[in-house]
Amino acid sequence: MGPVAQADPAALNDRRGRATGARLKTAGRNGPAGRSLSSEKARRIVEAMRRSVARRGTAGSTFDQVSREAGVSRGLLHYYFGTKEKLLVEAVRLECDLRLQSLEQQLASAQTADDFIDLMAENLRKTVGEDPDFVTLVFE
Repeated sequence: MGPVAQADPAALNDRRGRATGARLKTAGRNGPAGRSLSSEKARRIVEAMRRSVARRGTAGSTFDQVSREAGVSRGLLHYYFGTKEKLLVEAVRLECDLRLQSLEQQLASAQTADDFIDLMAENLRKTVGEDPDFVTLVFE
C-alpha cells in the first residue's frame, strides 16, 4: 500500500478550496496510471475535478472542462489518471484522506464517549455547512 496523503495545514483553514496552492501534500503517492501525484499540475487537476463535480456533477465533468479549469492540457489528465472515473476516485480518496487526518486530530482530545459523539456531530455539521462541495463530490 502506498503512502497516505498528508494534510496541508493551510488547507484545513479553507474548506472551500478558495486559497491558491495545494490542499494536499501527495509526495510519494502515485495515481492510478502509476504516475507520481506530487507535481503541482497533478494537484491542480484533482482540485479542478473536485470543483467541477460539485458544480456540474460527474456526468457533466469532462476532461476538456477539467483540463481548462486546471490550466493543463487534456493529455495530462490521461497521463496522470487514465480515465475520468479514476480521476474521480483519486479526487475523493485524497479529499477523504485530508478529512480523516483532520478528524483524527480533533478526536484525540475526546475524553469520553459523549465527547467523541459531540466532536463527530460538530465535524459533520461543519462539513455540510462550510463545504457542500465535498458532500456533493462524495455522494455524486
